[in-house]
Amino acid sequence: MGSAIITIPVADLSVNKTVDDLTPNESDPVVFTLVATNSGPDSAQSVEVLDLLPSGVTYGSDNGGGAYDPVSGIWDIGSFAPGAKRQIRSPSLRSASNTMLPAMETTMVDPAPMV
Repeated sequence: MGSAIITIPVADLSVNKTVDDLTPNESDPVVFTLVATNSGPDSAQSVEVLDLLPSGVTYGSDNGGGAYDPVSGIWDIGSFAPGAKRQIRSPSLRSASNTMLPAMETTMVDPAPMV
């Protein structure tokens, strides 16, 4: 019998999320920025980030750094090369209340390394 060497690709992905104002007044714009990074060493495909908006915030628009669905909260990045960064900014979000925005939570949704 022969033998085979199988190499399993690995993609080291991370997401950083920031907001420009944690205590917006009612109807003030709030800008969320998400930056996803693939530290490699391999590419990943079908990369999605789950990022639901906090209560009291409505989606306005984004800069098109991937496809964002404000209903599901999924940011579809797609294929992602090693060393690459993707950014999405949502500059038209508006707070519907005068309260502090809650701690933000962002989750990477099962990225699959490219084979």
